[in-house]
Amino acid sequence: MKIILNISLIFFSNLLLGQEYQLLSSQDSSAISYAHVFNDKNIGTYSDGIGKFSIDGNFITISHINYGNTLINLNQFEGNVLYLKPVDILLDEINIVFNQEIQFELIKKPTSKFNTYYNYLNISSLEMSMVFKNQELVDYQLKNLHLPIKLGKDFPILKINIFDVSNEDKPLEQLASHVVKSLRSKSKQDIEIDVTNWNIALASGTSIAISVELIGYEVENNLSFNEYRNFKDALAIKMRKNHNLGFIRNKNHSLNWGAIKFPGEIPAEPAFELGLISLE
Repeated sequence: MKIILNISLIFFSNLLLGQEYQLLSSQDSSAISYAHVFNDKNIGTYSDGIGKFSIDGNFITISHINYGNTLINLNQFEGNVLYLKPVDILLDEINIVFNQEIQFELIKKPTSKFNTYYNYLNISSLEMSMVFKNQELVDYQLKNLHLPIKLGKDFPILKINIFDVSNEDKPLEQLASHVVKSLRSKSKQDIEIDVTNWNIALASGTSIAISVELIGYEVENNLSFNEYRNFKDALAIKMRKNHNLGFIRNKNHSLNWGAIKFPGEIPAEPAFELGLISLE
């Protein structure tokens, strides 16, 4: 059984007839890849592998974990190269490995193999997250992530993000962000990501949120942001019912998170799993 979640989304397209810009680091003039950029009309895009993007509007906001959030008035800007000052965090792309059957030490019960509910990331800038609570008396460090997905028509480029969690159990402060690409398989796959070197702790009584953010799709070696009107052509993430720790947002429309619910107002969450290392 496949269910499409009833969420209001704005149309997103790569047909942005605006000025072309390039994002470079003020530190060493290196390209800033996969930064999220959106304008005052709630239309957004991402910089490509060499930092280039096209957009129109009077104001744009550029967001990247290594460079923070920057608001730019394009009416007062001349040229097409934007330099951003890096913050203290420097993160690289990560390697991924496909595995159909992955064994972890888990906080949560493993995903049932009979669970066939999916939510589709059919628009660039869609992001789904899940909150993990450590209710044990043991402190942990993140070892690996298990993300059950199903690839669609094209090959997605994703960001895997980790957040601190607010008092309302929603993602709050971003702790880490890495790019995952080269997803070339056409079959159902679970992604296993080794995150030991991220050095993310999950202390007793605390929570973190894990999210998958869709940057876009690789189509004939180009980065595409087109909306998939046929959901089955898009990336799908396996879901669980009857949980209330799943959230979703469209970053071009709002940075606020909303609860994920199936039709009938049944709470749902992505079927993400965590592998952990005990710190005792």
